[in-house]
Amino acid sequence: MRAAWLSIALALALLAGEPTLAWLPPAEGAPSSRQALLLVADEYAESAWNLPGLAENARALRQGLLAAGWSPSAISELSGARVHSDAIRAALRRAAARLAGEAPLLLVYYTGHGYSTADGTPALCTSATQELPGGGLSATIPVPELVAWVAAAFAEQRAAQAVLVIDACRNQRTLAPPPPITVQPLPIWQVYSTDSGRFAPAPSGGQPSPFTAAFARALAMLAAEGQDVGVRRLVEQVRLDLQQRQIAPLPVLVAGSGSVEPCVLRQPRAIPVRLSALHAESGAVLPRVRVQVDGVACDPENLLVRPGLRRWTVFASGFRPVDGSLQIPDDEAHGTVVARLRPWLTRRGEDRALLELEGLQLRFRRIAAHSLRLGSPPEEAGRQARSEGQRTVDIGAFWIAEHETTQRLWQAVMGSNPSQFKGEERPVESVSWHDVQRFLEALAARCPGLEPRLPSEAEWEAACRAGTFSPWSFGSDAAQLPRYANYADRRLAESDPDPDRWPGADLLGDDGYGAQTAPVGRFSPNPWGLYDMHGNVAEWCQDVFAADPAQAPAGGERAPRSVRGGSWASPPFQTRSAARIGLPPHTANPTIGFRLVVASPPASP
Repeated sequence: MRAAWLSIALALALLAGEPTLAWLPPAEGAPSSRQALLLVADEYAESAWNLPGLAENARALRQGLLAAGWSPSAISELSGARVHSDAIRAALRRAAARLAGEAPLLLVYYTGHGYSTADGTPALCTSATQELPGGGLSATIPVPELVAWVAAAFAEQRAAQAVLVIDACRNQRTLAPPPPITVQPLPIWQVYSTDSGRFAPAPSGGQPSPFTAAFARALAMLAAEGQDVGVRRLVEQVRLDLQQRQIAPLPVLVAGSGSVEPCVLRQPRAIPVRLSALHAESGAVLPRVRVQVDGVACDPENLLVRPGLRRWTVFASGFRPVDGSLQIPDDEAHGTVVARLRPWLTRRGEDRALLELEGLQLRFRRIAAHSLRLGSPPEEAGRQARSEGQRTVDIGAFWIAEHETTQRLWQAVMGSNPSQFKGEERPVESVSWHDVQRFLEALAARCPGLEPRLPSEAEWEAACRAGTFSPWSFGSDAAQLPRYANYADRRLAESDPDPDRWPGADLLGDDGYGAQTAPVGRFSPNPWGLYDMHGNVAEWCQDVFAADPAQAPAGGERAPRSVRGGSWASPPFQTRSAARIGLPPHTANPTIGFRLVVASPPASP
């Protein structure tokens, strides 16, 4: 056997050509041989009973299950007000329906308030439980009743087995025992954090309860040692753990009906693997890494991989994903997988970058983090006082496209072209805010790691102003506008059958395009190298629009969204850097398009 820390010495090859989203995590609720349902009763009808620390219990148990090889999609959770009888029964049915394979196993974990009735029957509290005038409790679940619900959920799963893990008090209450419940034969094991008549220690100091912490540690430890983790062996380890830490009380195991030991609570033996994701050019370690093994999302900080030929995909924000098949040997205790990822953006200096996509080349500019004075001063001509109030904001660095999204790119991603003024290099228009969101989702699916989005209003205005404070990025002289923008110029005014709508039309310039869009990048850029910020098409932003920017906007799917920048149909005052309007998100007309913002990778050497 080779040395334990000998690297697996396998590196994922870079993709040739454009990356694709080849391996996705399984859909939520995908079938598996084991399912877990976590019931976190931390919120009650009587608020004095609330147990906010139980979130730490759920987190600890989830991590223990993941370390034992359980799929994240096989672990579901009910918490707070959702922990009530109807929701629990429905969740049990869903979990049972997702089980597949030989001897499927369901683990049900409850953490919250509990007690025992006069005859010692354990019972659990729900979010609706409260004290009754006669001293009783309402809306509780006797454990035999919960066992019956589990059995009923397995009506079609004759080979199924279940384990109930209950971290709750079992102190005696002088309440009548529940009526007898008949349960169909099914191996259902019950693990309690304490014996009848005892209180169970609760989470404290941001840490899980002693029982749940020991249970999670036992799962992870026995799985790492490659041992079969049956319920009896697991409870023995939990008891040993608590004894060594001098923590009482000790857990209690109630054997399930029948003599069959449940299937092991872990997947086959796994190898702890360290993932090293590096910038292909600089060798820098990449942040925000995600990884899939055989199409299942895994925790990159706690990778346990079964030996054999495994399919890998590694993602990082701003980088093209890398995938490949790797043979994980079964004679090592540890190993390292190295993935080298290329950034989506190829740097052209500090503030410029190129994105090559679908046979296209898109140029981006980096806008550095800075403080920005939004809005316009009271003396600015054409100012809309209410919507352009001044305020100072801080923005982080971001990468924004040099020009609007073209019809060519939209066609390549969406397979259609909704624009009124056709032309591959013209901006796409006649697209609603909702249409743009669908485009962004499709682009992100085709190019994982690119993370395309719309700019916020603050980002858009920062990019438009390019460090200036004047009405336009080129200054205050409207006579210069035809050099920088396709707007409602003299030709458009003269073509209008109602000349009274154009006072002062003789003072307008001629941008050369009249009543239509122009190909992107045909006018002079602003000082930061961005084109068409003052005209051609107005541009959707991500933000919900607030008529008064000093007040928080009202949200909702139908709330108006911010539109910035002038269009080919805008008079000069509407093309100013501070001009802003809000439109319903379903609006689609030939004056509105958008430009991209994308995730930025670390700088290459």
